[in-house]
Amino acid sequence: NHVGRPPPAALFGLGVRTAFALMLKAFGDEVKSGAVPLIKSGAIEFKAIVTGAVLSTATLVGDPAAVRARFDERGSASFEVAVEIALEDGGVITTLMRPRMSLKRF
Repeated sequence: NHVGRPPPAALFGLGVRTAFALMLKAFGDEVKSGAVPLIKSGAIEFKAIVTGAVLSTATLVGDPAAVRARFDERGSASFEVAVEIALEDGGVITTLMRPRMSLKRF
């Protein structure tokens, strides 16, 4: 099933970690103040077989200021992150992921 390459679960894990890194970059101050970062869901699409080292990048979908305003108003806010995993040496996109993230105050 893995054709001698990284298993899908490893790519999913990389995508989740990349999304969390972006969340901490964008909202790390809220996390330091007690907000809990969560993943609510994650859709993943495998586009090509991983044949070498990969680079994973994440982009917040939507307006970070609007997410922050919702969090301040409600104590929770959800948002999507677009994650691309590509071969490091050629830029071929191997995996796309759309995790839905959440910041919550308990």
